[in-house]
Amino acid sequence: MADTLITKLSNSREIIVSSLNSVRKFVDLDQDSLAAGRALQVSSVLEGNVQRAGGRIRVTARLIKVADGSSLWAGTFDEKFTDVFAVQDAISQKVADALALRLSGEEKSQLSNRYTDNIEAYQLYLTGRYHYARLIPPEIRTAMTFYQQAIDRDPKYALAYFGLAEANRSLAITSDVPSKDSLPQAKAAAQKALAIDDSLAEAHASLSLSLVWFPSARLH
Repeated sequence: MADTLITKLSNSREIIVSSLNSVRKFVDLDQDSLAAGRALQVSSVLEGNVQRAGGRIRVTARLIKVADGSSLWAGTFDEKFTDVFAVQDAISQKVADALALRLSGEEKSQLSNRYTDNIEAYQLYLTGRYHYARLIPPEIRTAMTFYQQAIDRDPKYALAYFGLAEANRSLAITSDVPSKDSLPQAKAAAQKALAIDDSLAEAHASLSLSLVWFPSARLH
């Protein structure tokens, strides 16, 4: 959920959204949201939790002003799990409204942009992200299998291709795989993601880092 919301809100030029890697260390249930906001030097924090029971999910979210702890918006969504995309769209729009963002027509469209409508592909992608977050070669390889399964379910799933790009690039960083054997795959996956959605900032960043960090790799 956090991954998707960060991606959606990052498309606005009105705000700067901290990356998932930056906020990952603040995921403990007893984490003080205001302390996290001060550490990240942000003006607002979106906190919440997700509960799943059978085929339903309940998402509770609250947007907090870091300066004084006041609540800018709060909401609870109780939906079928198959409606998780609608919940994400609603939360993104509520945050934009609470922050009084002046969004362009394209940015408003991006808020409701769904990278996949296939719930199975989405779950496989999230499982891949879970394994990738551990950042050790065996887990990264496991993540790659889930990303590929997500792509098999939805060949137009740009975020899953981005996941593959990052996983291949990470294997080169850990020296588990020679850069010449992983970076061409990283480049190809990032380019595929951008061919599907050229506005996907994560894929642009992944491709750029592969080219900058490993200029001697056979990327052409």
